Amino acid sequence: MIEQANTPSPVDAALMALGEELSPHEQEQLVGDMLAETAGANAEQMAYEGTEDPDAWVAAYMTRRMAELDENDRLLKEFVARETKRRGYIRKGLTYKWGPTLQAYINRVRGKKQSIDTPHGRTGYRKQPQRATLVIDDESVAVNHAAEICPDAIKIARTILKSEVPEGVVLRGTHLDTKPESNMFFIGKYKVNPAKADDQPALEHTSRADAEQFLSRADEINFDEVPQ
Repeated sequence: MIEQANTPSPVDAALMALGEELSPHEQEQLVGDMLAETAGANAEQMAYEGTEDPDAWVAAYMTRRMAELDENDRLLKEFVARETKRRGYIRKGLTYKWGPTLQAYINRVRGKKQSIDTPHGRTGYRKQPQRATLVIDDESVAVNHAAEICPDAIKIARTILKSEVPEGVVLRGTHLDTKPESNMFFIGKYKVNPAKADDQPALEHTSRADAEQFLSRADEINFDEVPQ
């Protein structure tokens, strides 16, 4: 027989030591998990006693447990992905519902400051530097030019990877679209850009369809835009 379920093995002890980075509750859970694994292994071993190959229990037990753990990992990843999306909807929903009111409040109380501090974070405006974005006017001409000076910017499908074009380089067949310096409205680490300069919220909440369209967007929230 392998060790009794209530007696931690050296491996269990090592796992407990590794688990010191966990919270006290999680450490207790890890100890319980390993004791349960020991009990499960004992039960598997006993089930194979008297069979033609009594040592086969370890292969059956290990492959089953690994498959079960893999399935648990898959389910956990799916759960995390769903929860991440749900929290994203909540975050957008909060901004959709009360963001314009918050922005109007900040405009009213900030005085000469760009932002205000709360017990939970900072919200207000932040300067955005001028940015230039490469705009492709004639893709064929631009691809041929890129082939000469930055071939890594060309996809196999013969198109332009803008991220691979050196900063400041304007390929033939392209131009730079320069955005002027602006103020960016933010709530904690989340930004809403561009912001309205007056006290009147610009986002009109007209229907459920508008809200659903807003919440399903993947880009940055924009108080200047009224959903159509």
